[in-house]
Amino acid sequence: MTDLSPSAQAVLSQAIYKGPELEKRVAAALEAFADQIMPMTPEPKCAKPTAEWHRWNVTGALRLNLLSIAAELKQ
Repeated sequence: MTDLSPSAQAVLSQAIYKGPELEKRVAAALEAFADQIMPMTPEPKCAKPTAEWHRWNVTGALRLNLLSIAAELKQ
């Protein structure tokens, strides 16, 4: 396997090391994926609605969707 970026390695590591069941490994990978590409950030200090605020809002919504799928898989 080729050398992975730190982001790709974090997702792969979580999938491999976070539990024996497939659902838990996939959930861990989704959580790592969300953390790598959509880290939690504070709301921009700008007047709504701006392009920056919309990006923050959409990114946050995508993060929540991924994390909700991960939570469902953990049950």
